[in-house]
Amino acid sequence: MFYTKRYFSQPVCWYPWEEKNQIRGKDRIGVYLLAFLNKESKREVTFKDLLCKDVIYIGETHGRTMSLISRWNQFKYSARNGNGGHAGGNTFHRLGMSLQGLFVAALPAPKQMNELKRQLLAMLIERELLWEFGQRFHRRPKCNKE
Repeated sequence: MFYTKRYFSQPVCWYPWEEKNQIRGKDRIGVYLLAFLNKESKREVTFKDLLCKDVIYIGETHGRTMSLISRWNQFKYSARNGNGGHAGGNTFHRLGMSLQGLFVAALPAPKQMNELKRQLLAMLIERELLWEFGQRFHRRPKCNKE
C-alpha cells in the first residue's frame, strides 16, 4: 500500500454507519470502505489492519463535486431500493444485506492538493486498496462486482 501510506499517515477510524456524519473530511472527495464488524472491533486501525476479511466494499467518490457523504447517501438509496446510481449499493440490496451492523471508514483526499490531484489520488488509492485486498484474500469485496 505504497501510495496509501504515503498520503495518509494517520490511523483510520471505523464508524458505525449511523455515525458517519461524525467523520472528518466527509465533505471532500476520497476513498471509503464498508464492513460488517462486531461491536468489540477497534474503531481506530492502522493501514495494515484496515483491509480485513469483513470489508464488503471499497469505493471512491466520482467527480469534483461528489463528496464522501453524498456518495454514502447514494449507497444508502441503492442499498434500500436495489436501484439508483451506486452499483455497490445495488449489489448490497441483491445480496439481501441490511445497513444494521455496517461500519464505514474514510480516507478523504488532502485539502492542500488541487482539485485534479485529489480526484486522481482517490482513484489511485481505491485501486491500490482493491489490489491489496485481492492479494490478501484472493477475491474482491462482496459488493465490488465491477
